[in-house]
Amino acid sequence: MSGTVTSRIELNVRQHPWTHSHMVWSLSPGSHVKLACQQGGWYHLAGKSGWFVARYVQAHEWVRYC
Repeated sequence: MSGTVTSRIELNVRQHPWTHSHMVWSLSPGSHVKLACQQGGWYHLAGKSGWFVARYVQAHEWVRYC
């Protein structure tokens, strides 16, 4: 599963799927990402640990639930 970052600014990637979780890095606008699964409005990166808010990424296909 893949997607494209649609935010106009850097998208924070967090350690856990909640806003106050520690930020581990960020994704640039327009970045292509591999998605592992979704949970409560968040996507988990495939092959890496990290979560980001789903509304700022356009998934190219349906993303399974974690």
